[in-house]
This record gives sequence, C-alpha cells and structure tokens, in this order.
Amino acid sequence: YSTVINAFAKAHDVDGARRSLQQMVLKGITPNSVSYCTVIHACAKGGKPDEALEWFKKMKEEGLSGSVVAYNSVIDALGKAGRYTEAVAMMQQLKDDGLVPDRVTYGSIIAAAS
Repeated sequence: YSTVINAFAKAHDVDGARRSLQQMVLKGITPNSVSYCTVIHACAKGGKPDEALEWFKKMKEEGLSGSVVAYNSVIDALGKAGRYTEAVAMMQQLKDDGLVPDRVTYGSIIAAAS
C-alpha cells in the first residue's frame, strides 16, 4: 500500500493517497509511519494544512513516532498557509519529542516568517 500511496502523492492526487490509506485501515492492515508520512506530505504539498495536521495526529495516536520528515511537511504546510505561530509550535513539539530540526525545518520557518 505504501507504494500505491506514494504513487498518488507523486501525481499530486491527495484524495487518492488518502483513500488508499483509508482502504488499508479498512482491510485491517496497520499503516506504518512511511504510509502516514506519505499522506501527510501529499496533503501538505496539496495545500491542505489541516488535513496534514489531522493525519499527523492520527499517526501519533496510533503510537507511531513522528519523524523529522513528517514534522517538516506539517511545518511547511502551516507556514505556507500563513499560520506562522502554529508552525513554530510544531517545531517546538518536534524538539520536545527528542528530534533535531534540520535545514528544511528552519527553511520552512524562515519562509513562513517572510
């Protein structure tokens, strides 16, 4: 399923990526962090920051840890939506989870502040 989700994401088909993950769950297959991250990234690139944040929260609720990549996708989506304060709060959550911000993290924060 991760490959199918990734194909939809690369085609900028957010709905297809989301539907594939939902089908996966309905069939009793537990998504891994890669599957969630791909949907989060697709939502972020598709200009859907609320959906990216929602999938991020679902991933965390499932007990999967957020990766720097997943955080960066959400931070970037929030920043592009003009939600600078939320983007900074997400970066702080990244740090609180024991992860280290990278160039992409800081670049997204700087772009959001511009």
